[in-house]
Amino acid sequence: MATDIELLSERARRKAALAEAGLGKSASFESLFKSMGFTCFSENLYLEQMRTWIHLCIQNHITKLFVPMILLPVISKFLNSDHININLGTIIDYPFPNLPSDLKISAIKWARTQGAKTIIVTMQSGVIRDPNIRNNFREALSTYKKNVPSRFPLYIAFNSSLLSEEEIITLARHAEMGGASGIYSIAQRKNPTILRNIALLRSATPDNIHIGIIGNIRSWQETETLGTVGAERIISSCPPHEFRYPFFPNY
Repeated sequence: MATDIELLSERARRKAALAEAGLGKSASFESLFKSMGFTCFSENLYLEQMRTWIHLCIQNHITKLFVPMILLPVISKFLNSDHININLGTIIDYPFPNLPSDLKISAIKWARTQGAKTIIVTMQSGVIRDPNIRNNFREALSTYKKNVPSRFPLYIAFNSSLLSEEEIITLARHAEMGGASGIYSIAQRKNPTILRNIALLRSATPDNIHIGIIGNIRSWQETETLGTVGAERIISSCPPHEFRYPFFPNY
């Protein structure tokens, strides 16, 4: 008899195969667009560049922008002064997660005071392999959640391409037990396993856990393909002026 993990893996592979063939059913245009955002992980973002990014987000109905934590004060002040309706967020310890948990807690607290409306905390993928460290991961996540209001969106992110199917399922379940609002996979858009991994995360978690991806997604077509396997949150590291937007005359 097939195990639970085998059944979830087989379901994820089928969904990924349908998506690659263009036969998967994606989320609605509106829901995908409302959940899409851009991220910049360069701390050398000049004011004029920032204005250009924000203008392109507004022009193309993008309402989420993730910036390095150090830039939160100036960008938050700019958005508030011009009454710009963009959800400002930050990704802590990105793209290389090495900070100890106590520093991540301090970063979470500070980011909230500086205008972050959404926080994503990156985690090292390898923590899920050792049972002892795995429990520490869940406890650390629970501690992160205690430092934000109960309804504050706090997500985790990890590189799913470094893990086996069983490890991805295990991580997803520990993230759920730790109280994460959702799980992001950090990946390149051409990674051959990314569709399967997103489908696996979606299959292994309840509907109230959001599944997303952070990567160099460059077109709306790629966004829709990721949506067919269960990605509800799309964060593109592609500069907004290089992204190929859809045509939406009635949106």
